[in-house]
Amino acid sequence: MNTAALRNHLLLAFVLLYFASVFRGVLFSTDGVFERDGFYHARYAQMLTERGLSRQFPWMQFTDWKENFADKDFLYHLILAPFCRDAAEPLPGAKWATLLLGMAAYLAFYIALVRLNVRWPIFWTVLLIVGSGIFLNRMLMVRSHVFSVLLMILSSWAIIRDKVWLCLVLGFVYAWSYSFPLAMVITAIAACAGRFALGERTLRTWQTAAAATGGVALGLVIHPYSPNTLTLVWTLVKIATSRAAGIPLELGSEFRPMLSSNAFSSGHALVAGLFSMLIEIPGPLLALSAAVMLAIFLKAGRLKDRRLSSESAAALGAALAWFAAIFVFSRLVEYLAPLATLAAALVCRDALAPENELPPRTQLTRYLATALASLMVLSGLYFLALQEVSELGYSTLPHGVAQMYINEAQWKSGRFFSDAKTGGAAEWMHAHLPADSTVLNFHWDDFTELYYDAPQFHYIVGLDPTLMRVPYPEQSATLEAMRTQQIPLDFAKLHQLFGADYMIMRSTRAATFPDLKNGVLRPVYADDGAVIYKLQGPEVRGQGSE
Repeated sequence: MNTAALRNHLLLAFVLLYFASVFRGVLFSTDGVFERDGFYHARYAQMLTERGLSRQFPWMQFTDWKENFADKDFLYHLILAPFCRDAAEPLPGAKWATLLLGMAAYLAFYIALVRLNVRWPIFWTVLLIVGSGIFLNRMLMVRSHVFSVLLMILSSWAIIRDKVWLCLVLGFVYAWSYSFPLAMVITAIAACAGRFALGERTLRTWQTAAAATGGVALGLVIHPYSPNTLTLVWTLVKIATSRAAGIPLELGSEFRPMLSSNAFSSGHALVAGLFSMLIEIPGPLLALSAAVMLAIFLKAGRLKDRRLSSESAAALGAALAWFAAIFVFSRLVEYLAPLATLAAALVCRDALAPENELPPRTQLTRYLATALASLMVLSGLYFLALQEVSELGYSTLPHGVAQMYINEAQWKSGRFFSDAKTGGAAEWMHAHLPADSTVLNFHWDDFTELYYDAPQFHYIVGLDPTLMRVPYPEQSATLEAMRTQQIPLDFAKLHQLFGADYMIMRSTRAATFPDLKNGVLRPVYADDGAVIYKLQGPEVRGQGSE
């Protein structure tokens, strides 16, 4: 190993250790998680060794998963399991696993750049880390997409380098690891389209796409949960169709497009929307813009003795595909960021003359100027990204009428249903309800914490409201109408539809319902975090209004 390579690797170690220290502080700034699914993944990983490959998931009674479960993130949960052995509190271990997966993704990105002979791999790696507040925020979530980003980086390198058999293997692994393994297929097809646009129009151009598709298909068929994996894919298709039909359900902000439909209502709104997007993802936008402009110059022969390579065309094709995708779901920036940064790195490699062709003085001047400019740009992006992460972490973005209604004290404690001093609603259920009884979680996004704090009980639905809407339309429609206060609360009706004797919700959410706020319907348990109501019995009226 030469001195320059050793110096770069030592610098990489310093960079990763620094960001690991900073991100650890963010992850552990709350005893819970600032996104709710982390509770589910931590508890599921902890229970994996005792449950094995069970095809049942009784914790969500009104979904197909109750009897036909398929773990859509199997390998991710397998990775989390050794970190989540503490049955009382598996979440801290899951946070450590998230930190390590994120650092592994950045390391893989750096190695891919080195193997692709990209200049300044440290710069591009740091640009990926700090270039987008949304991307950084998603990389700090205790969720399976962090592992998916790592797999996407490895897959992108295999696709760009035409590693056909490796694409087949990675496609198989992807299908065992993440609910949307088609992400790799999309990347492979878009990369082939980029090569096709460059002029490579042979059968070999599409071999990597075929290998990726075959690997994913094989992984879904030969799977620990097969054939339920295929049923799950069909369920996801039905869910997507339901959303396309405009079913009015509360969904997470990640399922919103990067630009809302209101952004196109006027020129002023569009400018404001584009400015907001620039603030949220400046690094990927700058990288993609630079890659496109330089690629046009190279393709037109404007740069003497330089040409656009097949590798760069493939990366740029994939990056443009994921750029288009963020206008459908903003969360897909998790694939745009690495692909846009990789495309920019490769196109710059093609556009710049080798440094050994330059005079020594010019080499030194270019090096100092590049280092200074890079430090300024990355510092600015880093500050902006941390500000964005802070705002997203404390955000109470409205999801329909059912906002999170979370204050700073609750955010730092991270819990609504458990309390270190009093035990909270979860402890009350342990003391008063028989194990395995069904409790109505009135809001679907409360499921993850309830499953984490009180796994002895069963609930209605969680993770995604359309998991109920598709197989149980009547129950879903009634619950949604009451939740959005289109019809009055009717405890007897809820008991009849769901067979639950008790209902639980956050205290602040209960305060938005007139009959619950004014005491017409009184809880059997209440604290600052949660309330519990009995749905049937002589003391409960069927209609919650005077």
